[in-house]
Amino acid sequence: DANAGYSSHDALALLDALGADRARIDCFEQPCGKTDLAGMAEVTASAGVPIVADESISSDADLDALLDARAANAINLKLVKLGGLVDAYRIGMRARAEGLKLMAGAMVETRLGLVGMAHVVWALGGVDWVDLDTAFLLADDPYEGGWTASGADITVHSTPGLGVRLRKDRDATPTDD
Repeated sequence: DANAGYSSHDALALLDALGADRARIDCFEQPCGKTDLAGMAEVTASAGVPIVADESISSDADLDALLDARAANAINLKLVKLGGLVDAYRIGMRARAEGLKLMAGAMVETRLGLVGMAHVVWALGGVDWVDLDTAFLLADDPYEGGWTASGADITVHSTPGLGVRLRKDRDATPTDD
């Protein structure tokens, strides 16, 4: 994930420098700036690996622009930036119908957001790449339940709703502090 950090020239130079190791790259996420669709299109046309739009996709209009510019082979679906469960699902279905691959990601979200995104993945029938790990980066996630993790494998629980609840050690009552 380049997080929009390269010019198209630099992104392609990086891929060229990888030489034969480029074959081990599953995808290259957002190599160029959010609005640099021409640069993204140049990388997409020449990369030889799938290019995933992340920062460049937050709406239907963005998807239309990406498709028109041929600026990516895939998009990263994130609940927060796309407007929630329904919009993430709808945009994912649209992108897939247009031949794009899908990644399921997250902003820095708690277990609650990640389980919600996992349900979108399930409703979509799966995605090409899953990047639902941000809850593991939090010093204090206020939620529990929803999934069980074992190394890199996450099993989503089949419990009512999302199966996520406020941790028992958390006080659900707001304070004046």
